[in-house]
Amino acid sequence: MKSLAHRLGVGAPLARLAASGAALGLILLALAGLLAWLEPGFLASRNLVNVVRAASILGLVAIGQALVLIVGGFDLTVGAVVAGASVLLAKVMLALTAAGHGEGSVITLGVLCALAGGALVGIANGVLIAWFRLSAFMVTLATGAMVSGLSYFVTTGIPIYGMPETFMAWFGQGGGLPLPAVILVWVLVAGGAWLVQSRSRLALHLYATGGNERAAAVSGVNVRRCTVLAYAVSGVLAALVGVMLSARLGSGQANIGAELTLQSIAAAVIAGVSLRGGVGDMRRVVLSVLFLAVLGNGMNLLHIDSKLQTVFLGLVLMAAVAAEELSSHRRKLA
Repeated sequence: MKSLAHRLGVGAPLARLAASGAALGLILLALAGLLAWLEPGFLASRNLVNVVRAASILGLVAIGQALVLIVGGFDLTVGAVVAGASVLLAKVMLALTAAGHGEGSVITLGVLCALAGGALVGIANGVLIAWFRLSAFMVTLATGAMVSGLSYFVTTGIPIYGMPETFMAWFGQGGGLPLPAVILVWVLVAGGAWLVQSRSRLALHLYATGGNERAAAVSGVNVRRCTVLAYAVSGVLAALVGVMLSARLGSGQANIGAELTLQSIAAAVIAGVSLRGGVGDMRRVVLSVLFLAVLGNGMNLLHIDSKLQTVFLGLVLMAAVAAEELSSHRRKLA
């Protein structure tokens, strides 16, 4: 594996990934300590569960976004896919229920259709970008607009109710499990992403695709397949969030998830995922997501206006991008 990494030119990025992300972890602990001092309610068990739940929702989307950034892409469809999957899930469930199918079939087929829809959007993005060499920014912007428009057209902006109670109990609350289902799913997905990153040959191909596409292709890496795979995974994870949010809300809605596009990009960039591709660490993405969730929760507890919260998130993202540019410039001079 070492020789392959050397040939693909990803030895240095993988070496940088060995860093533990201690700085980001310390910042997270300092922020949590400050909020606990300013607002004692921050440490209440119910509030902490809410923080981790919010981190899980963002974390699933951020893992997919980070993967796309690692292969040198950009995914602006994730927010629209969350809403689109929610609407598709609700429509399929209602149709199957009306047809007389059992609750188990309704839930299984509904979830599978929603995830398949997210995968199709991701594959379409990947094919247009990898095969036709179109701009990732413009392709995902246009695809997101189409998915969002279809969602509003189907629902006319009205939530779709009538989902099975069992679905809402298990996917929305965890069905008696010690933690909400979305937290457990995020732990499993994040753990799987870390294992793939640290133990698989596929990870080397993904990093090589984003680091130097031409060199990767010469070395035998199927860069088109890697690109399509990254976008497909991003689409599936965004759709999974749509499923989880629908279960919690008890309805399919076309107006959910819009904020996750900016937040997922911010989480990835704060975690050190390069906007130029080829660099990123899933462990840091987890820490970054927790940082943003704690920050958002703290601003809510301190009664900071939601519009100002968006401004502050933009400033954090801008600072992270500036830091990434400075780091890239230093690496070039070294």
